Amino acid sequence: MIQKKRTIIHILSHSLESDKNLEYHIEWNWASRLAKNTLLYTHIFEHEVWYPVRHLEIPKVIIKNSITYRLFPAKTLNVGLESYFGLIHCPLLFQELKKHNPKKTLIHVQGERGSILHGLLFRHFQFPILVQYHGYGQPPWLDWIETISTKLIERITFQRVKHFFVPIRPRVEYLTKTLHIDPEKISFENITVDFDRFQIRDKQYARKKLGLPSDAFIILYVGSMVKTKGIDKIIDAYETLKKKYPHIYLLFIGARTFDPLYAYALEKADKVIGIVANQDVPFYYNAADVYCMFGSPKTTKYGGVGIASYEALASNLNVISTNLIHFPDKIIKQTGFIPKNQDDLIKNLEFIIRNHSFHFNARPIIRPYVSNDCIMKKIIAIYKDTLEITV
Repeated sequence: MIQKKRTIIHILSHSLESDKNLEYHIEWNWASRLAKNTLLYTHIFEHEVWYPVRHLEIPKVIIKNSITYRLFPAKTLNVGLESYFGLIHCPLLFQELKKHNPKKTLIHVQGERGSILHGLLFRHFQFPILVQYHGYGQPPWLDWIETISTKLIERITFQRVKHFFVPIRPRVEYLTKTLHIDPEKISFENITVDFDRFQIRDKQYARKKLGLPSDAFIILYVGSMVKTKGIDKIIDAYETLKKKYPHIYLLFIGARTFDPLYAYALEKADKVIGIVANQDVPFYYNAADVYCMFGSPKTTKYGGVGIASYEALASNLNVISTNLIHFPDKIIKQTGFIPKNQDDLIKNLEFIIRNHSFHFNARPIIRPYVSNDCIMKKIIAIYKDTLEITV
C-alpha cells in the first residue's frame, strides 16, 4: 500500500495584487521559490502555495511544475500597513485549510506579522506552523506601538510556532529575550542563493557580454530606487569620489520608472537599467568591482542582509552594506565593510578603489549560511522532524 505524501503548504502573510498573467505569483514570490527549491532536493512532500490576492474575484487553482498554487480573493485595510502588520480579510483561505489533516500537513508561513499569520496561530494551531522572517517592522520612533500591541499578541501566538527562520539579529534577541522562545526553535536560515548560478566568472567577459566599460571601476546596486536602501547616499558618495577618481562608474539595475528616486538616479548615475533578464543577473555582479547598499535605520534594523547582497557575496564581489550586521558574529567581519555613516561609506569605497586587488573572498565564508545546498538540507530536516518522517 502506497502511503500518501505529507503536504507542505507555503502561505504568504501579506497580500499580492492581481496581475493579468499571474506570473509573479507563480514564479517569483518567496513562497513559490521555497517550494521549487525543496523539490530540487526531495520529492517526499506534496507542495501547495497559497496567496491572498487583491482584486481577484474568484479563487484560482494553477498546477505547475508539480506545485499546486491556490490564489484566494483578499481585501486589505491598507497595503502600506502590511510592511508592519497587515490587516487582511481572506476567509476562503481559512476555509480551504479545513480540508487538510493537521497530522499530515505542515504550514510554512512567509512573513512574521499580520492577520493571516496570527489567524492561523489563533484558529488553526493544531497544524504545525513554521515562520520565515522577512523584516516587517516599524520606524524606530514608533517602537512603542510594538510594545503595546504586537508584542502582546506574539506573547501568546508565537509559543505555538514549531520553528522560526530568522536572518535578522534584533529579531532573534526579541524572540529569545522578550518572548522567551527556546533558541533551539530558531535558525538563521533565509531565502537561499544558488551558488552554481551566482559564481566567480571573468570580469572582462561579463563586461563585454553586458556592454559595460572594460577599464572603469564599477559600483553596483541592485533593487528599487528608494531612500530606504540609500540610493541618495550612494549617489552622494559617488559624486564626491568622482572628482578624484574619474574612472569610477555607477550602475543601478532593477530600477522601476515609478520608484521615488528613479528620475534622480537617471540624472546622476552612469547607467540605470530596469528589470533585467533573469539569466543575465549574475553577470552584473561578475562585472562590478563593489556592491553598495546603505539602509535607513528601519531597513538596517529589520531588513536582514538582503538577497542582492547575498548574491553579490556568492559571486565573491566586495560588499559595502549597513546590513551585513545580520550575519553571525563569528563571520561578520569577514563578509565586507559595514559603514556607520556617510563618511564611512566614502572611506570604504575609496579604500577599495585605491586597493583594487583587495578582496574579502567571502564566498566560501557565507556558503554554509545562504547556499541552496546547505540551507535546503537543514530546512528539509526540520520538515521531516516536525512531521515525524523517519525516511
